[in-house]
Amino acid sequence: MTGQTTWGPNAWAAFRTLTRTFLRRFFDNEITGGTRDLAMSFFWLIGFFAAPLALMPVANMSRYRLIVLVQGPEALRLLSRADKTLLIVLGMMAAAAISALVWNSLMLERRDGLILGTLPVRGRTVVTAKLAALAIYIFGIASAMHAVSAALNGLVLADQAATWRLALLGPIAHFVAAVAACAFVFLCVTSVHGLALVLAGPAAFRRISTTLQMLVVAAVIVGFAHVGGVIQGVAVFNQPGHAAPPAPWLLLTPPVWFLGLEEWILGEAAPVFTQLAATALIAFATVAAITVLTYAAAYRRLMVRVVETPEDGARGGVIGAAADWIARRLARTPARRASAQFFFLSIGRVERLRFVFAVALGVLCAWLVPALATQMSAVQPSAPGTTFGLSYAALALVIGGARIAISMPADLRAAWIVPVVDAPGRMLRSGLWRALYVVSVVPMVVGFAGLHTWLWGWPMALPHAIVMAAVGALLVELSLWHFDDL
Repeated sequence: MTGQTTWGPNAWAAFRTLTRTFLRRFFDNEITGGTRDLAMSFFWLIGFFAAPLALMPVANMSRYRLIVLVQGPEALRLLSRADKTLLIVLGMMAAAAISALVWNSLMLERRDGLILGTLPVRGRTVVTAKLAALAIYIFGIASAMHAVSAALNGLVLADQAATWRLALLGPIAHFVAAVAACAFVFLCVTSVHGLALVLAGPAAFRRISTTLQMLVVAAVIVGFAHVGGVIQGVAVFNQPGHAAPPAPWLLLTPPVWFLGLEEWILGEAAPVFTQLAATALIAFATVAAITVLTYAAAYRRLMVRVVETPEDGARGGVIGAAADWIARRLARTPARRASAQFFFLSIGRVERLRFVFAVALGVLCAWLVPALATQMSAVQPSAPGTTFGLSYAALALVIGGARIAISMPADLRAAWIVPVVDAPGRMLRSGLWRALYVVSVVPMVVGFAGLHTWLWGWPMALPHAIVMAAVGALLVELSLWHFDDL
């Protein structure tokens, strides 16, 4: 570490260089594979999220004009709050999806400690540069998604209401609230990320990272499923002449907090929006503070672990031993065993494969858990055919996600290994078939067998488990149809 105690020229140069490097890594991570085409597709993804946000105000122009003519400008402000909430919700969901995509780039990693720990750069400089890059990334993406939308939405409302005050404050208020809402989502993810890393430690965090990423994906899907309820709640509460207060659950939803922030900036809103704005500011400040504090603590823990364990062998040893134990019992032929081990270790170590698997499991959780919760909480469970259908759909979803992961390369630079080994293709396929069956079919069969036993007893659960195992074998066979090579 350098002995400088102030931010001299060398410290500023290191800060700028590290900030640019960390910022570049958000767009050039393992999922993009280091290729310019995939990195550029990330910007197209941002544009894909921004386009609907920009078009919605234009689409609402005729309806706003009719509201002003029939009910007056004040009614427009009330009735447009549902549309503002929808814009905020869509931006928050886009931010959550992007944060799941760049999950491993959001925090300092072990390689940061390995590389930066040997350089004469202060830890404070590294942490500050990472936080600066994160702030630029978060607010840059949020601003890119909402800049055009905020301008159009504010100008359309101001044009229809014919007031200079709305013309000046409308775009600013919506831009600030929408960007703050997107940043809040990012900071929620980074705060959870940081707390898990600090409390569990780098080694344990790497084991639970995929689960947390899966939960983020599930949260996006669950949020998408409940968008209509939130928008309807805001619309009902903001009807002209409606004196009843909003539903209590509505005040607990983050999009409504930031709608309150927008209305508070515009001024002359009901007291409930002032309370919502205060909630939004407190929540934003809380997750921002947690992110800043956990970044510093996480960097210190990473540096200590790098010094104490130069080779992060614990994780590799546990996962490698488990994969080897399962592979040895799945196959005795070396080619089959190697194929199964390659599948297990690739899913466990390669970020892009873990992301695909996490998306599949997140979709499964978001879709399956509410349906099962409704079924299990009912006084009289519905016919077995309901959960039987869910079990087959869940099985197909998990197998599909695993098959997509198989089709993605673990590392193109190592593609020469399989041709050099020259193992028979049918043996590689056989080992992969068995590994895929163990990972996707067996957990589903066991899980649903336990559920059906609890609901209707083992005489009904056992035959279904046997049929489900056979259907799973058929689906795995179909998924590997025309399988070429690893």
